[in-house]
Parts: sequence; structure tokens; C-alpha cells
Amino acid sequence: MRRDVKLTEREALWPLAVIALLLVLQFSMIFTRSINWDEFYWNYEIEAFVKGGVSRPLQTLHARLFSWLPGRPGNAVDHIVVARCFMFACEIATLCFIAGIARRFTGRANAYLCALAYLSAGYVFQHGFSLRSDPMVTAVLTGALYVLARLRVTPVSVLCFGLLAGSAPLITIKCVLYLPAFAALFWLRLSESGRSIAARGRLALYPVAAVFGFAVIYLMHSATMPAATLIASSGGDAATSAAKASGAMIGASIRAMFFIGTPPYLPITIKSASISPAFAALLLLSPFAIWRITLTRPEKLALSGLLSVILTLFFYRNSAAYYYVFVLAPAAAALGPSLSLARKRLPVWALSAIFLVFALLVFAKEDRTVIARQRQTLGAVHQIFPDPVAYIDHNGMIGDFHKMNLLMTPWGMEQYRASKENSYRSAMQSRPVPLLLENDTLLTEVMTGDRPASILSAADVAALRGNYVRYWGPVWITGKRIPGSAKSVRTEFLVPGDYRVVGSPLRIDGAVYGPGAIVSIDRGMHELLAKGDRDTLLLWADAAEPPSTHPPQGYLFVGF
Repeated sequence: MRRDVKLTEREALWPLAVIALLLVLQFSMIFTRSINWDEFYWNYEIEAFVKGGVSRPLQTLHARLFSWLPGRPGNAVDHIVVARCFMFACEIATLCFIAGIARRFTGRANAYLCALAYLSAGYVFQHGFSLRSDPMVTAVLTGALYVLARLRVTPVSVLCFGLLAGSAPLITIKCVLYLPAFAALFWLRLSESGRSIAARGRLALYPVAAVFGFAVIYLMHSATMPAATLIASSGGDAATSAAKASGAMIGASIRAMFFIGTPPYLPITIKSASISPAFAALLLLSPFAIWRITLTRPEKLALSGLLSVILTLFFYRNSAAYYYVFVLAPAAAALGPSLSLARKRLPVWALSAIFLVFALLVFAKEDRTVIARQRQTLGAVHQIFPDPVAYIDHNGMIGDFHKMNLLMTPWGMEQYRASKENSYRSAMQSRPVPLLLENDTLLTEVMTGDRPASILSAADVAALRGNYVRYWGPVWITGKRIPGSAKSVRTEFLVPGDYRVVGSPLRIDGAVYGPGAIVSIDRGMHELLAKGDRDTLLLWADAAEPPSTHPPQGYLFVGF
């Protein structure tokens, strides 16, 4: 008997060793993997929070947590890399909680294999440390599930559960998708308490603590938000305004969360299975394995509840690659029974090796050149505009500048179309917007497409194409290109300010200005005529000389 126990303990070392190796490899990816577009947006929200531009408490806890980040040296890429280290720690915590939950239903080796299966899943391996809500909320939710599954009801465990579960909605509203897992584990604990009213009363402290924890954290977070001061100074009630903002955010999030019909990210789901076939096979085997093994009915229901979170892929809209960090964690904790069946044919070391091989394939295919292009682009922007300016781009890539347009994601473009407004033109009319960063194919189509862009309204396309010229690679600045040897052109300026004449002399509204001259131009229609044979440029005067290096060749973001 002792010999069998020792053998089992030695077997458990295999998945632990592979987990350690994969964590080392993944840690290197923190510094070499392309920054995702949504990571830039999260960094932008942190910058906005620090400047007092965020008024909603829900889904902004990360902004408070990283409020020290904008003051660090470096650009957005450097800041995100630092934040990724924290997210990496969140992922390690999630691995521990997965193993702990799985240990409630299976042996030690299987529990470690559950954690390894999660870590080695392709999209988890790529995005488990990314700067966005998924690593954070997954850590706190799996932590709360661990408390519910394993710990006795004590003041300390109730406090931990309240803080973990209560903080989740302040990270992301999609935490509600874990409710089946919580309900199933809670039912398991109730069934184990028998008919003891005292024991059931103690268990009831867990949901009470979650509600109380949420209320306390929400009030503390909202009452001290930088935006609250701005709201109050304008004569409004800060708490009321914050509550309204949060209510609007909840409504918008819920409306955007669900769909009926074909999953919009079905190709990503298929790819997830193709790059993580071992995990996918165990997942498909799990419903059969759970009800075949020798466990009590409440235990089987608890495992089924953990597994059921994966079904959100069939009705939750925003299930892109990073979502798998969130959705696979409870499912991984329920893989113990299917691993027991797999171990009848394969030893622990072989299963560990299989998980390792598929993770190594993902690691080997990483494009490590993109992050250098991202750094180069941001360096160029800050060289051209040493001081922050308003700009237009896809995702808020320049965190310390002021983004003037909505995210150009599917959700953002839905909001744009629903508004039926020429919001880009309106943004340019509201304040000078001297910079446009072409960091996505949508903007490339708008700015350089031969055919009219269907993404934006005709008025917005005309406003952008007519008021920006390419300056350096993906960097466009406010300006005009006036053809030489042509008749005078009458054109609209939407960005008022000082412009520099580059090329031939230029006649503006009857007055002639030589090359290098600085001309102050008001918003509105102006008549221009180049006084030479070659094209003349009228460029935003405050834009410094672009870098002498060649612009980056290739995409600025990696697809899923």
C-alpha cells in the first residue's frame, strides 16, 4: 500500500515538472509576444482613469490597481509588459486553484494534470498573462470556487470568499457566467451538511459575504474615483452620476454579451480545439466520464456545474481567443474523471508529454518581431508629437494621448452604425485632432482604399481622407496635398491651427506663402493653389521631423 502511495506521489512530479517548464517559457513570452489590441485599450483606460476621464466603477478595478503605471518610464509597450507580470502571477494563482478544486474529486496526479491541461491549452498559453480582465477575474473566481469547494466555513474563509467573489463584477460583468459552477458547488456543500440547520446557516454566509464584499469594494472604489471630483465640481451628485454611469455600462454590456444562432467566433473555437486537441478530447470525454466514475450524485452534479461553463461559447458573444483563459479554467478543474479514463491507457508521464508537445508547438510558432514594430511605431509618434495631442486610431494604442473615436471593434462599429452620426467629423470639429494612426486594416481601407470605404459614413470618410496626409509609415498628420500645375482648389479644413508650407510656394485665400512659412488657418473652406510644377504639402506645424529610420514593414498586431 505504501509502495503504491509513493508511486502515485512520484507520478505527480511529472505534471509539476512540465508546468514549471511551461511557466518559464511563458514568462519569456511576456517580453516577446505582440501586444494585443485590447491590451493597448486597457492601458488607455488606465491612463484615462489617472487623468479623471473614467466615471464608471464597474469593470474599472484594473485601472485603480495599475494607477501607478502611467508614471513609469517608457511607452505603452513598456507599461503593458510590466502589467503582464502581474497577470502572470494571476495565472499561477489560477493554476493552484484549479489543482485544488480538482483535488476535491480526484487524486493528486490527476489534479496536477488538470492544471497542466489548462496551462498548455493554446489560447491560454498565449493569452494567460495578457493585460485584460480574463486573467484577473479568472484568478478571483477560481479562488472563490476553491474556498467553496475545499475550506471549512470559518470567519477567514468567509472573508476570503467575500473579497474574491465581490471583486469580480468590478473587474468584468461576465463573471456572472460562472454562476452555474458556484451553484453546483454550493449544492454539494449543502448536501454534505445533512439536515443540520446550523451548518446550512454557516454556508449561507458565503453568498451574503459576496454581496457585502461587492458593496464595500464598489463604494470604496466609486467614492474615490478621480472622475467623481470632476462630476461633483460641475454641480452634480458624484455618487448618483457614478451609479447612472454604472447602470448604463451594465445595460450596454448585457445587450452586447449574448447572441442567438451561429457563434460569431466559431472559427476561433475550431482553432482552439485544433491547437489544444488533448484538452478538447478530454473535454468531450468528460460528461461520460463524470457519470461513470464512483462519486456521489452531488459530486457528479458539482463537476457537471464546473464543466457547464464551457457551454457559454454557444451564447456569449465576445468569445475571442482571450476568452478561453476565462472559460477553460472551471472546465479544467472538472477533467479529473476523464483523465482517470485516459490513464488506463497512458501513464502520467505520457499524458504530461502530450500536453507539453502541443504547448511547444504554439510556443514555436510565435511571431516575436511584432512587438519591435509596435515599439518603433510608438517611439515615432512620441518623437513627432513630444506633447500629447488628440488622435484617431483603432484601439487606443497611444495611452497618454487623447483618443477621439470609439473602438473600431465589431462592438464599437455596431455602436457607430446605431448612432447614425458622423462622429469622426464631429470629433474633428470639437477640438483639433492632428494625428491619425493607421494601426488596423479598417483604417487602411478608409485612408488608402480605392473604393469608398463601407466601414464609415461617406461624410466621415471624406473628412478623414481630406484632412490627413501620410507622414511616416502608419503615422498620418493633419495636412493637405495640393497638386502642382493645377487650378486652384477649394477645400475644407476641419482642424484649425498652424500649418507649414512644404515644397513649392502656395497661395492661400489670395496670399502667397513660400516654403517653410507658417500659416494660421481657421476651420472652414479655403482656396489653395500651388505655384509650382510639383505637389505642395501643407502640414501641421507642431509636428516634429519624423524618424530617419524606415517605418516598420508588416502588421502591428497578431491575429487570433
